[in-house]
Amino acid sequence: MASNDAQERSIEVSPELEAITQRWVEAFSSKRGEVCRALFSESDFLFYVGSDKDETFEGGLLREGYVDHVEAVPDFSAHCQELRAFSHGETGWSVWVGTLHFPDRDETFAYRFSFVFAMQLGIWKIVHVHTSTPRANRDLTGIEHTTFQRLLAAAQSDAAEEEAFGVEGTATIMFTDVANSTTLVAYVGDRAWSQSIALHFESVRDIVEKHDGRVVKTLAACRTRACKDW
Repeated sequence: MASNDAQERSIEVSPELEAITQRWVEAFSSKRGEVCRALFSESDFLFYVGSDKDETFEGGLLREGYVDHVEAVPDFSAHCQELRAFSHGETGWSVWVGTLHFPDRDETFAYRFSFVFAMQLGIWKIVHVHTSTPRANRDLTGIEHTTFQRLLAAAQSDAAEEEAFGVEGTATIMFTDVANSTTLVAYVGDRAWSQSIALHFESVRDIVEKHDGRVVKTLAACRTRACKDW
């Protein structure tokens, strides 16, 4: 069986899928629904999730009605800000992030498309589309979800870590989670839980440093009355 490292290396950046993604978005914005439809898989498992709550279509129904669906969308222009695509064997995926501008409304909206592709008879075909408009976490959940912002701030504010991260290049941020932690705390008690979490972070630190990484900060959600930020 191939190792996890070998499997990870087999995931590749795909300029081909980037081009197909851009072609689909351009066809959508220019109302060439027949081009969008031609890029869809013939599979019954084809699935489309739109930005409206009632826009979920699949299989033959999606293929049959998509040209009319595109035609009904008001005129707009799409401007790409980020496009990334990857492949893994005969499976691929991509994400398009940008803005849509509707001249009649004189407004510009942030918008995102994500796609899943399957290689079928030597041709990449779309098997899943998901479109969305960003929405603030506070509007949706009532809270500011800032986990990643705190991690980034911790990495950037610690001067001692500047050499490890550097001032240029790419930094990879990883977080871990203990599954069923609430149940485990109730079963083993606060003292044993605290000791287990300490060992967990020690193991994480050993693994990260073994691969030339650096643990900048650890954060833990409060599970019990005795819980602290370990």
